[in-house]
Amino acid sequence: MSVKPLSIMGTPVVKTGITPATGSGVTLYTVSGAVLVTALFARVTTVIGATAATLSLGTAVSATAIATATSIASLAAGTFLLPSSSAGVGGALVANSAPFLTAGLFQYQPFIVAGNIQYTISATNTGALEFYLWYEPLDFDATVS
Repeated sequence: MSVKPLSIMGTPVVKTGITPATGSGVTLYTVSGAVLVTALFARVTTVIGATAATLSLGTAVSATAIATATSIASLAAGTFLLPSSSAGVGGALVANSAPFLTAGLFQYQPFIVAGNIQYTISATNTGALEFYLWYEPLDFDATVS
């Protein structure tokens, strides 16, 4: 599958085929140096099963929440999961399956990361996710993979 670049600032890094298996602090993106994450969201590619499970995102260095634990049970294929924030603190993931993301959801707040981005899933489930991230390096040789 070919990924078409969006008009979002930065270098895109896509992770596909992420299955919702129980895990805490699993590395999703390896970050070398400091970067400004300009966008990050997930898309359900295969319907998530009905088993009660939550997904959260954070960083390895400071355990800072990018997205707090949010239910992913029974999400339909094509559902987008977008981190929300309030006063600079990561909040729940917002699920949106509309063909057009509402303007309020996509007024994204960039954040700085200087360590790996990790995910935690509370229970094994069926289905699959893919994650999309765009970034700008703050350090000369900073990368995300």
